[in-house]
Amino acid sequence: MPLQPVCEAHPQISGRSAGLQLRVRPPQVDPEPVLVGDTDADGSGASIYGSVIADGGRFRMWYQAWPRDWDYRDVVTVACAESDDGVVWRRPAYGVLECGGSRANHLTDLPFHCPSVFIDPQAPTEARYRAFGYTSPAKLDPRFAHHRLEAPGYYTAYSADGLRWTVDGSTPLWPWGDVISAVWDPWSESARIALKRGGQVNGMHRRRFYTATWAAGQASAPVSALLPDELDDWAARQRGFVSADYYGVALLPTPGPTLGMLWNFRHLPPLGVHPGQLLTYGATGSVDLTLVCQPERGGRWLHLPGRPDWLPAAEAPAWAQGALYTAASPLDVGDQTWLYVTGTADQHGYHGHGVEERDGYERGRASGGFCRIGRLSWPRGRLIGWHARQPERLQLTPAPGPGRLAVNAVCGPQGHLRAALLDRHHEPLPGFGLDDCDPVGGQVTEAVLRWRQDPSAWPASGCTGALLELTGATLYAFEFTCP
Repeated sequence: MPLQPVCEAHPQISGRSAGLQLRVRPPQVDPEPVLVGDTDADGSGASIYGSVIADGGRFRMWYQAWPRDWDYRDVVTVACAESDDGVVWRRPAYGVLECGGSRANHLTDLPFHCPSVFIDPQAPTEARYRAFGYTSPAKLDPRFAHHRLEAPGYYTAYSADGLRWTVDGSTPLWPWGDVISAVWDPWSESARIALKRGGQVNGMHRRRFYTATWAAGQASAPVSALLPDELDDWAARQRGFVSADYYGVALLPTPGPTLGMLWNFRHLPPLGVHPGQLLTYGATGSVDLTLVCQPERGGRWLHLPGRPDWLPAAEAPAWAQGALYTAASPLDVGDQTWLYVTGTADQHGYHGHGVEERDGYERGRASGGFCRIGRLSWPRGRLIGWHARQPERLQLTPAPGPGRLAVNAVCGPQGHLRAALLDRHHEPLPGFGLDDCDPVGGQVTEAVLRWRQDPSAWPASGCTGALLELTGATLYAFEFTCP
């Protein structure tokens, strides 16, 4: 079982010493995009308003394809690319949808804006692939006439091959629109979904997020999860903007907390004014990435202390220094985790706000599109960590299980990590104290803690907690269970 990432409010962390510092590991960014627009189907741009999954020994990517003859309105065309290594992508000619007078392209007939795709392990073969996305009858051209939709909103669809799709029903699951992320969570045996909705927050009409679940054709009612607040506006002003909201979020479920990569949209003036509202959405500005977490499935979503940026667009390569948008979820590949992102050289400013923006689209159309797809990566399980320079302690309560304490940690040259198992009085059990533990050093991904008197032993009874001592070390993830 994968270890659980640490976070400030992890339900198994019952105490910690004041000297522990929460650290965020920035991702590595590939200097060049892995996919740019270069066909009639995606000549104006390729954006990972979509998903990348490992499927049968290959990688498959569903992404928003902005056609070469794009007319500056939102598109619902979804392309599917394939790769053997996740870096070099090919565009097979599926023959599904016509574009530029030919069906020799890699388009699917999924009629969604912002498509999230995953494999549904509970579904029959004809519905192996499941998608969620936003669409509207007004956005559908004659190529999608076989999809009978009655109203705009968030829909779901199924497919046997990921190319030819059937939309479930003619009315939406949820009535709002634009950005949605969905990923299968094997630990809850359901799809975890985040969907954007507009509304009044802090005297301004802002984008915020609701969450829901879906399994076996049944969707839960969405609940409010992430609302921008005064601290988001404060962080925006520190970076030269005036206000902020949330444009999207990638979801990373784990056996414990769920992590999120939040798209922080930081607005530049002017902000629009609309009758009946104080201020409307911010339209132009930067989109940067920060981390959020949900310590317990179904519980509150929290920001990290101080709300540090994880990856500001200004620190990305030149092709992505205007705005960053992520895939629906990261994926684990060997000892790394990858997250595909869309990058734009110009800041966000859609819906025709100014001549400069239109010129930017035209410049991009001539050189691979105004948006391109790149890749972020980081060591698997090492995203957020508790760091100690001097000896610091972290106390854990166990989850039910066979009896194991394992860690994912990085220790400095003179650093180490050790642990004691505690009784109900918070005292070390005989033979399982700190001095009895074989210290862990170096970089370890799933190191099982051992005690010298019998390295394979676990207390027969009486273990009610553990005390971890970190010295010159960072703890990123753990598993702690007791019978």
